[in-house]
Amino acid sequence: MWFDRMSETVIRVSNVSKTYQLGPLSSLWSLPSTLWNKRRDGLTRKEVFWALRDVSFEVKRGETLGIVGANGAGKSTLLKILCRVTEQTQGEVSIIGSVAPLIELGAGFHPELTGRENIYLNAAIMGMSRKTVESRFDEIVEFAELRSFIDTPVKKYSSGMLVRLGFSVAAHVDADILLVDEVLSVGDYRFQRKCLGKMREFIQKGGTIVLVSHHFDLLRSICQHGIFLREGKIRLIGAMGEVIQRYAIDSPSINQYSSGKPEDAPIWIRKAEVMTQQGIESYQFEMFSPMVIRIHYEARQAISKPAFGLSIWTKDNIRITTLDTRLSGKSVEVLSGSGFCECVIGSAALLPGRYLIKAGIYDGETTWPYHRIGWEDDPIEFVVVQREGGGDVFLTQEHGIIAMAASWCLSAS
Repeated sequence: MWFDRMSETVIRVSNVSKTYQLGPLSSLWSLPSTLWNKRRDGLTRKEVFWALRDVSFEVKRGETLGIVGANGAGKSTLLKILCRVTEQTQGEVSIIGSVAPLIELGAGFHPELTGRENIYLNAAIMGMSRKTVESRFDEIVEFAELRSFIDTPVKKYSSGMLVRLGFSVAAHVDADILLVDEVLSVGDYRFQRKCLGKMREFIQKGGTIVLVSHHFDLLRSICQHGIFLREGKIRLIGAMGEVIQRYAIDSPSINQYSSGKPEDAPIWIRKAEVMTQQGIESYQFEMFSPMVIRIHYEARQAISKPAFGLSIWTKDNIRITTLDTRLSGKSVEVLSGSGFCECVIGSAALLPGRYLIKAGIYDGETTWPYHRIGWEDDPIEFVVVQREGGGDVFLTQEHGIIAMAASWCLSAS
């Protein structure tokens, strides 16, 4: 068999197609109209719709694959075939290892059962034994943050509560492969970050993920490779960044968010600068000194719920941190005209060395970028130097990245 020759490949999809028949269904209720149509037209016409056509790809063990495409491109159909919810019309799918589907979370819950009862039911469907569920029950409930509602029928849960519970159950199943469909597009921003952390833990343990999402920053951050689907066919397989760029070029509806060109964006960054706390432009700071990053914007039209974000990287392109207006609880309802947004860092807790800043303005609801700087072009650079009075020890990035403020005390025993 193929997996004896290539043990690293855990998912192989070969020439897979999926068709659906459009038109009236033959049932007891539709029988009179069906007979009428046959008498009138001679034969009831049914149109074949190709949801997927000749799709082929492989996923290696430990790889994270991102799938992008417009609504109706076939992304969710592909995931349902991988997790055996539906069967392909043509082609072959081979999978090594256990699979946990994070698809339509909460859809399988019984509305009359409590959260507790649905945990056991849903986990059993996913292959967990009762003993395993009991050992992880508290962890599942704590992650979902539903301790107060766990004995309440889920028909009284909000959609967000259902998603939290569904994700928590699926995330605690022992699986080799996660199939994720737009899970992080639902729920509040804090819980999305929590889910992302859980997925990163899974990746660090060597797990394999196939992820469908319109969250471009998420895809770029965790996916090595990507697939661009359009009208059921693969248009490109390659590095995740290249796939997103191709998707943006081929999809006019998202060009304004992803082209990176100021002339295409309804709001764009005129410039970004680094300043001292006194408002003086500077690109050199002592360790632990405050710094201000000012992003100047210009909006060609009224923009609803924009978000500003930036990330700081080492000169070797390792991301150190991400700062975002949403993380700080700073919300803007509507933005128009020109102005600037400031990010004030109370202490530059970095060891001496050269650092990079990449910034962007995003749609606060979809996280798609209106315009970004420093990602495709030259990032802003700044330097952190040894703190004056820091003694004779000279620190560099060879000693680490983060500078932690600490005091030392010596006492004789």
